[in-house]
Amino acid sequence: MEKSKIVEIIKGRIKSDEVELQREIKLFEQSGTYAKYAVPDYSYYAGRKAAFKEAIELIGMLDKKNNK
Repeated sequence: MEKSKIVEIIKGRIKSDEVELQREIKLFEQSGTYAKYAVPDYSYYAGRKAAFKEAIELIGMLDKKNNK
C-alpha cells in the first residue's frame, strides 16, 4: 500500500472520530436531566486524534535521508 493511501485512511479515521464526538455532544445537549450520565468522552477522542496525527507525521518521515 502506498504512503498516500495510508495517510488518506488515517485522515478518514480522524474525520469519523470528529463526527462521532459531535454526535455525542449533540446527544448530551439534548439529554436533559440525565445529562451528567451521558457526558462525551473528550479525552478519548483527543487521544485518538493526537495518535493519528503522530502516525501521519511518522509516515511522512519514512525514507527521508535526514531521519535515518
